[in-house]
Amino acid sequence: MRYFIEKYNYDLARIRAENAGSYLTTNKKLDPGQLVVMSYGESVSVADNKTEAGRAKNRRIEILVYREAITVGSVQQATPGR
Repeated sequence: MRYFIEKYNYDLARIRAENAGSYLTTNKKLDPGQLVVMSYGESVSVADNKTEAGRAKNRRIEILVYREAITVGSVQQATPGR
């Protein structure tokens, strides 16, 4: 059961991140080459998920915009833990 909850949260976070990226490239005309969309689900929380206030803080997006276009090799460097 835990697997399905984690998968659901990951998918929800991914959709939230993709929607934010789409908004930035479509409405704000950001170059898609300057944007990397990533999702972590529950794996990178900033607050305790046991409280409503903590869960609200974890429902977030973080945006990094690069001055230059990102190449395939540099995307791996931007991934945490590598």
